[in-house]
Amino acid sequence: LSDVWRVPVAGGEPERLTDLRANLFGLAWTPDSRALVVSRYQDAGVQLARIDAATRTVRDLGVPDGYYPAIAARASSLAFVVGQTQSAMYRLDATHPDATPQPLFPSTGLNLLPSVSPDGSQVVWMSNRSGRLALWWARWDQPETLRLIDGIVPMPRYTAVWSADGRQLLVIGREGNRQVLFEVHPE
Repeated sequence: LSDVWRVPVAGGEPERLTDLRANLFGLAWTPDSRALVVSRYQDAGVQLARIDAATRTVRDLGVPDGYYPAIAARASSLAFVVGQTQSAMYRLDATHPDATPQPLFPSTGLNLLPSVSPDGSQVVWMSNRSGRLALWWARWDQPETLRLIDGIVPMPRYTAVWSADGRQLLVIGREGNRQVLFEVHPE
């Protein structure tokens, strides 16, 4: 988890500019050196943000999937790469050596960190299939049970952990700028 620091070219004491605690995918100073644009990972996506060097204020620029910003040295021009990612989940019967993976709850978004209940009847995962990162739950053999578990912005670094009886699970999520532990009863 990264942050942006600055140090004078001639040397001196490093100064922390941000408290993002995020993966960063490039940064670029504005021509006047009063601000910089960073690409940061947040809520299973990458966002471009502007950081005011004097106030340390971070403002999202409303550009999803923006990577590796570059700013012209003598003009107000910003260029960046747009990366669009999709992932899929599959189910595989590992007891049969010739088994073929079967698509599971297809989506046009990201599907991350699936966690299967101890008895194998349920799965919970993180996905942005609704347009925002959320926790999703379903029973394998009942596709009609597929649903978003509202009220949780999961941290896509940590897999949900089921209780031994499969009735509840623990999920690390975000509440404002804090990470919190949620106990979820998916039924």
